[in-house]
Amino acid sequence: MRIKAIHDVDLVEALKRLGVYEGVRGGAYACIICGRKITLDNLGAIIKLDEVKFVCDNPACLYKAAKIARALQH
Repeated sequence: MRIKAIHDVDLVEALKRLGVYEGVRGGAYACIICGRKITLDNLGAIIKLDEVKFVCDNPACLYKAAKIARALQH
């Protein structure tokens, strides 16, 4: 499984390029695993499928998201 990393310094610019920065700042997105509101402080992963989805920084959510991503690749 290929994972891209974004340094904290570049996160805001990456979110702006994806067109989701204002939504993240305003609490418009939720973790696709647990439903927790995504903020700049708890964003754990960005998943781009048909649209941009987010996973919070909870290790259990990140683990489940990795399992889902791996299954989608096969």
